[in-house]
Amino acid sequence: MASLNIILPFFALVGLGYFAARVRVLKEGAVAGLNGFVFYFTLPALLYQTIAAKPVDELINIPYILGYSLAGLVLFFCAALFARLFFKTPLGVNGLIGQGSVVGNVGFLGIPLITALLGAEAAIPIGAAFMVDLLLMVPLSIVILELSGSKSTSALNIFKDVTRAAILNPFVLSMGLGLVGSVAQFDLPDIADNLLNLLAGATAPTALFAIGASLYGRPIAEKFNETIFLTFAKLILHPLLVWFFLTSIFTVDRDWAIAATLTAAMPVAGNLFIIAQRFDTYVTRSSTAILVSTTVAAIIFPILLAVTGFG
Repeated sequence: MASLNIILPFFALVGLGYFAARVRVLKEGAVAGLNGFVFYFTLPALLYQTIAAKPVDELINIPYILGYSLAGLVLFFCAALFARLFFKTPLGVNGLIGQGSVVGNVGFLGIPLITALLGAEAAIPIGAAFMVDLLLMVPLSIVILELSGSKSTSALNIFKDVTRAAILNPFVLSMGLGLVGSVAQFDLPDIADNLLNLLAGATAPTALFAIGASLYGRPIAEKFNETIFLTFAKLILHPLLVWFFLTSIFTVDRDWAIAATLTAAMPVAGNLFIIAQRFDTYVTRSSTAILVSTTVAAIIFPILLAVTGFG
């Protein structure tokens, strides 16, 4: 399958990043620097370029946003309920499990990998799905954590911080600027355009290498039941639900539905661990879910492409 020639080098880069951190070629500060370079520079440049180049009427897709959001909400609450019934987890942890089931590593893995498979224009539906995660799913889990009576003495402040961070996220801001550029249809000076090209071109290798390096040294939970469930929900159930909603319930362009389904097949995002740390709950198990789901995704994602014919 031709797509394997694209997919395998991507996950090999993740492995190289993990190896580099393991043998101490990359120190902890270097990993943070790589993450910062991708987060604040390369991915925003890629998103801005892609969105600004398209007419605005091709960017606003309400059925797509509704379909992706509803698919995520259905799985979020079903996963949370399942965890409550079968794992006897408290309310706050149920919210984190719901988030882990629907919020994937879109920024660092999804955008570079899926655009390599489907073309640069796929960044538009991927980015729209990413905004749903940042502005709906993550704040929802924070609300549930707050309602759970978490031990944190500043749950409301954490919720405000996370919501503010989502709105001021460089990805969201770059997409907003891209919309402005799309409406205005102005051309950047050649120097600025060339700079954006250089930054956007560095996204895939830097982001993938940074993912691998970030995975090294994560704490591992002893009990794997929840990890297995969370991995299954994120890598299997989420893409199936997204495909169903966008092809059977809503009328969405097939290319957008494919991009959304592949986006939904991304492994558990690192922000699950960050939120768990801030609320001092589910920390080790969230870390394990990120590591295991990323590893399993290297196997599941090519199978998804083969079964569906997306590749």
